[in-house]
Amino acid sequence: MDAFFCAARGYFRIMSRRFYILAFLFLPFVKAFAQHRKPEDLSFLWKHESCDTCGLNQPLGFIGADFQRFYIHFDSVIHEPFKNYYVVSGKTRVKTFTDRFRGTLWIDSISLLPRDEYIPYQEGYIIGHYLFFEDRSSPTAGVFTGRFSTGIYFDSANRIRLNDLWDGADGWNNNQFEGRWTSYKDNTDKICNWGDYRIPASGDLDGGAAEFVPQPKYASKGWSNYLKAFMYSPVAVSEEERL
Repeated sequence: MDAFFCAARGYFRIMSRRFYILAFLFLPFVKAFAQHRKPEDLSFLWKHESCDTCGLNQPLGFIGADFQRFYIHFDSVIHEPFKNYYVVSGKTRVKTFTDRFRGTLWIDSISLLPRDEYIPYQEGYIIGHYLFFEDRSSPTAGVFTGRFSTGIYFDSANRIRLNDLWDGADGWNNNQFEGRWTSYKDNTDKICNWGDYRIPASGDLDGGAAEFVPQPKYASKGWSNYLKAFMYSPVAVSEEERL
């Protein structure tokens, strides 16, 4: 019997050593798995659920070198579990032409900003790229491709929130999309940018200081109604809320 217990102790001692060796070898893989756990669903960052006065919480955009007014709305933004991308669908409008689209937003990185002594939260930016395909059955359809940046902050529970901490400050903006549109029909290629409250790389289109105001010389490029809505015309505001 004593021989049996001695053998058993020896066996368990060997197995215990093997366990610690295996645990040591696999620890880096366990850590890597933990770091790549299911990403947080951030689809709310790119949804525009409603319009306020003048429709100003809908994206503002232009297409082409002449700054023709461009409308875009995301009807659906769906996070793919365990992935760093989002499936997007919605519609666009240029002049009287409306097209449906589907595509993808990819998150490439998150950059943190230096802490601001007046802000109790950590601020940062999500950097990514996108590819949207309009319905090929439309004669005015094409493909959108480019990059975007979204301002965020981490709340007290370390959850990501859309950065509206500076809402109302001069020049405030968010969700800045810069890219190109290419026609299916004839491969015409145009610049196409949009964003919340301001438009990136908009040249002399934006003549506003504290907020976006299109230059009157571009009124004929689809901006006349926006100028009217800016002066709180009920009919113009209603038109701004329509896509």
